[in-house]
Amino acid sequence: MTPALYTKLADRLFPFRWWLLAASVCSALFIVALFSLRGEMLAISLAGPMVGLPWAALCAATWFHPTRGNMQSSGGRFGRLPKFVQSIIRWYAAIFLAVFAVFCGAAWPLFASLILR
Repeated sequence: MTPALYTKLADRLFPFRWWLLAASVCSALFIVALFSLRGEMLAISLAGPMVGLPWAALCAATWFHPTRGNMQSSGGRFGRLPKFVQSIIRWYAAIFLAVFAVFCGAAWPLFASLILR
């Protein structure tokens, strides 16, 4: 995924950023509750998708929003960096978020099912 694609996605997700934060926090609390109820195997399998995917969407929304994002050249400390450095950081963040989302959504449950046999 490219930074431009994340910018388009962030424009849609930004109004829901508080809901994404709430979903991630509530999911983390649900995972803790499952652990306390001796549902360790289920909790470990669900932790990645339930907590990580909303968190990745929240990061995309707050980092890449076209006007209010933290990684826009129009403001803050990030805007004072040279354009080349900004581009490198945005590409690194885009690749990191893509890998993080794939790991949380697919690899985490797969690894959990293999380990918890």
